Amino acid sequence: MLLSRGLGGIAAMSDQARDTAAPSRLDLGHLDALIREGKAEQARAALTGAVPGEIEEAARELRLSRIAALFAELDARDRHAARAARLLSAGTGDSLTGYVNAVLNMQDSRAAVAEMDALAARFASHAEPIFGLARLAARTGRHEEALAHAADGLACDPRHWQLHRFRLLELIRLGRDDEIDACVDAIRAAFGDGEVMSKTREILKSRPARPAGSKTAPTPRPAPAPASVPTRAPVETPAPTPRGDTVADVLARAKTLADAGKLEDAIGLVRSVAGRFGNDVHLCLLEGELREQNGDLDAARAAFERAASLNPQNQRARILLCRLALRCQRNAEALAHADAAVAIAPTSSHSHLARCDALASLDRREALAEAIATFLALSPDGGQLVRVARHCERLNLVEPMIEVLQQGLRCKVPSEAIVNHIVSKATSRVHPDILARWIASLARVLPSKPVNRLSRRELFEAGQYADVVRLVRQIPMRERDFREAGDLYESLLGLRRYRIAQRYVAFAARYWPLQMVQRLFMLHIRFGELQKAAAVLDRAERGHLLGSEVLAAMHHTLALHSRAPADLVTLALQSPAPESLLVHSLRYAIGVGDIAAARKALPLVRGHNRQRKLHWQSTLEGQLSNEMTQLAAVLGEETIADLAHASNDVLARHVIDNSWSIILATIYLARFGTRPPAEERGTSIARVIHQYWDESPPPPDISELMASWDGYRDFDHAVLSKRDAIQFLRVDYGEEWVNAFRLANNPAEAADFLRMCLLAKRGGVWIDADDEAVGSLDRLIRPGDQLVVFREPIGGAVANNFVAAIPSHPVLVSAAALAKRTLLARSSESTWAKTGPGLLTRVVAQFLAQTGRTADVTLHEQSVLRREVAIHTPLAHKRSATYWNASSATDPVLTELVKSHMAVLGSGERSAE
Repeated sequence: MLLSRGLGGIAAMSDQARDTAAPSRLDLGHLDALIREGKAEQARAALTGAVPGEIEEAARELRLSRIAALFAELDARDRHAARAARLLSAGTGDSLTGYVNAVLNMQDSRAAVAEMDALAARFASHAEPIFGLARLAARTGRHEEALAHAADGLACDPRHWQLHRFRLLELIRLGRDDEIDACVDAIRAAFGDGEVMSKTREILKSRPARPAGSKTAPTPRPAPAPASVPTRAPVETPAPTPRGDTVADVLARAKTLADAGKLEDAIGLVRSVAGRFGNDVHLCLLEGELREQNGDLDAARAAFERAASLNPQNQRARILLCRLALRCQRNAEALAHADAAVAIAPTSSHSHLARCDALASLDRREALAEAIATFLALSPDGGQLVRVARHCERLNLVEPMIEVLQQGLRCKVPSEAIVNHIVSKATSRVHPDILARWIASLARVLPSKPVNRLSRRELFEAGQYADVVRLVRQIPMRERDFREAGDLYESLLGLRRYRIAQRYVAFAARYWPLQMVQRLFMLHIRFGELQKAAAVLDRAERGHLLGSEVLAAMHHTLALHSRAPADLVTLALQSPAPESLLVHSLRYAIGVGDIAAARKALPLVRGHNRQRKLHWQSTLEGQLSNEMTQLAAVLGEETIADLAHASNDVLARHVIDNSWSIILATIYLARFGTRPPAEERGTSIARVIHQYWDESPPPPDISELMASWDGYRDFDHAVLSKRDAIQFLRVDYGEEWVNAFRLANNPAEAADFLRMCLLAKRGGVWIDADDEAVGSLDRLIRPGDQLVVFREPIGGAVANNFVAAIPSHPVLVSAAALAKRTLLARSSESTWAKTGPGLLTRVVAQFLAQTGRTADVTLHEQSVLRREVAIHTPLAHKRSATYWNASSATDPVLTELVKSHMAVLGSGERSAE
């Protein structure tokens, strides 16, 4: 991390030196993430496959040293670390601390001293290499030399807290009470009487007590041992193990086992050697992370707490405890751990980031705004800034969010993570011309690969998928990474080349499993291929291709779409589920009448997004939860809980008596998910496809989708505009029905009303305009079917995007009449409940409960439809600010941010000229 001069090293190098460095074209952030995740083979392949000049040699050697450590290749680790230290210059785009740590980890202590001396000479104004020399000296028992180095380092940076702490601990070890007091005075002079002094007092508690009135004799100061003959204090050498292991060896072997999916073996190895190393802090932390990955959260918490007790000044232990507490929804506890991490490392952006996470989870907006101001002073990286920006957006903290984004743009080479984040938001909130000019300005300062990615994202958001494919294909195969693969896959979907996309994502998953396997899984879900999705999930688990959190989310998604008899809310709470899965879990629980589960999910869904919390009553989840409360008041919670096991007659009576309830309707319809046997009837579903778009002609992407139904075997295809719809209603129904149509709040309500009127009068097949033909209608509609509908996987409501019916079917006649009444009454219900799936669900359930004529309704799971029809196709016009259901219109704040940065880039170009 780039921190203060003491902690970040190179962050304190001159801005001129840093700005003149040529940016690396290889994604170092991705490489570092692979190394942190233990994906050493992938990281090594990327490094060895890099072309000359694609990555700075110092940065390359540093990462090869880390990779060698993961494989316990000690000689290679030393060799790469030494070369990295020699190649390091002021222009290298990495933190000096990383290179110092690489040298500190070298097994050859003589070589480590020589390399650290060279670093200290090269960066004479920086305290970090001098601190490294002090630690090397202390390791080999040369405490006087260590103190001398500490003094030199503090002369460079009097506010280097870690150096002050190191010197204080050394003086306590040597029992020099007079110098201890002077050291404490120096800390007070540098930092005042704040948090640093509190930590200093904690350290002083380990100071041996002196008898009253006694004076400590000065400790003899032996001459420093020559650097060429290092010695190690016996007290600091761990007891030899039968295999000659060091803590680093055990950590490397445990991580290798974990990477191979042998989590239990890795945990067992760590536990077996814990006693030999006196419960080493690093072993405790690794054990906690392994247990957390294995799903044993209580054991993970115990391991992290053990690490924190062994070393109360360990910042990482507190951050991991904070993360775990957030995962378990113990937000107040998470804040306490984050505060402790900040107290330990007040200049660490990691600690302050954890505190921002905790404050955001507690919805403490004012405190979060203050925390962000402190966080921004610590030079966080782009990924951290994006994380905080998302907190700000969720909590509607506009000014702090702009400050965060501005910091990411302030460098001469802006943070790519921040730029990508802004582009993703600006696509529908900033005028396209302004956005295009900004991206063109960025092309002058960003490396070619990020510019290519930005151009692709802009084209993708504009729906120009063929151009995205063209840009990706301009990149040689060996230079592509998972980002190019993802853009190519998404563009193939946008071009509706579904089977090619499926083959490509299966191919790409071999090379980038972490990013592509989940896409392959979701593609199978999208097309109702649940068995194939389950097979992908099974292979991912057996091959240990994905992390446990991703696997848990995939299990949850498959269970939702399979309507498996599982407690999906509990499954979501066992892992840090994405917001969408929490929402889906709540709707599922409400749909099956599981009030206890719904109440567990409800506070999480409401608190997850501030906008949803502020407008809860207008959301679908808010309306369903209100109905759940109302239903519990009418029937009683115990009665609702018993409905899943009640007889059809009992349940039907409740449905008839409470015709307003969507929840009772979904519970009842869950019993009619199988297809009834075909019966030859005198009347069959008309071979005509009805579609609607209010404007004429429709947008190009809508026209292309509608064209997929033209000439569909022996079906006629009728596309109605708003004028056509009004003419049909006036002739076939009357002026009152036209008025109801005109009172629709949005085009979706108008289409909902029109489809019921059309099908009730003429029969046929209604297909939404954003659905595309990919299979056969004959596999969905059989001779003898009277009404064909499909049940949504999330909540169990009857979807209305695809409905087929005979003329005058009682369900459609009743639904049209009920929709007309609600529209004329100007009902304040949501579109979903007033004219959409909520209405259709209630009417279908009422018909079945009152008549028992199950053969008159064919009710499928939606997965059956997805095999033949690509539903709810993502379209470019839906992401525009002019779309009727757009989440936000043009954003003046974001527009001003983009324009001001464009002006800065322009002025920089003019000054350079």
